[in-house]
Amino acid sequence: VWRAGQDAVRLVSDDLLIVTPDATLRSNLELTLPMDGSSPELDLRTGVSGFDLAAVQRYLPANKMSPTVVEWLDAALRGGRVSNVDVTFVGPVLAFPFDGGEGEFHATANVEGGDLAFIRDWPRAEDLVGSVEFVNTRFAAQGSGRVLGNRSADLRVGIADLRTGEVTVQANTLGSLDQLLAFVNAAPLIATYLGKDFERLEAPSGTGAVSFNLLLPLRDRESYELTAGLGIVDGEIAFRGFEPHATEIQGSLALAGGVVSGEGIQGIFLDGPVTASVDAAGVPGYRTRIDLVG
Repeated sequence: VWRAGQDAVRLVSDDLLIVTPDATLRSNLELTLPMDGSSPELDLRTGVSGFDLAAVQRYLPANKMSPTVVEWLDAALRGGRVSNVDVTFVGPVLAFPFDGGEGEFHATANVEGGDLAFIRDWPRAEDLVGSVEFVNTRFAAQGSGRVLGNRSADLRVGIADLRTGEVTVQANTLGSLDQLLAFVNAAPLIATYLGKDFERLEAPSGTGAVSFNLLLPLRDRESYELTAGLGIVDGEIAFRGFEPHATEIQGSLALAGGVVSGEGIQGIFLDGPVTASVDAAGVPGYRTRIDLVG
């Protein structure tokens, strides 16, 4: 229904159905078109049927986003099923993305079986179950998923402003120590910190917990910031080319500012109990110093 008044034309619908190749949208809306040529005002409430996650980027306002962010979304959203989608747009259309608080764009969706390649060359997060949210120019995804075969109960990916494109990734995952060492070595940004010799570490047994916090500017990927931690429970560590193993390891390592550190790490080495500390080597050509007491 549309009505023409002295100051504006108003278009109203309480049940507008739109069918696209990807999904069906059912909307209630009121669109006000001022006669003076100022910005149209839109009040839109939309429910969307289930669709494939990879189709999301075709319906985002790409002209308001950084090209690097558009490229990232195209590569990152690999698959999965989206359901329970709700979209709200309230405010003057020409003021989007509402930096001055003139209105709000808000879209939320539940995801099942998601496949997210959040950082190029990193192991993908698979079998994701969680939620995806867009608020004006902010993107956030959170939930649980499988990373390198281990289930992560807390995985968060976000972009504070889709126009600038700084990706944040936070994850915690628990699994066998050998799989987590493989994950650390397969994640290029972490492996760069640790150095090539870290690849010689093996873990015949034990449980590990990895947590990491990453800030990655998509326009300048080399200026990333990364902190990570590795907790070890009843672990066994071997260094390829060095015969003795360390066993019954209990403790944690932290990675920050390019330095691996840890205090009070307990274990058995050369058939006796030891306590280890790990810190920067402080010697040119070396990365890490390990002190053992026992």
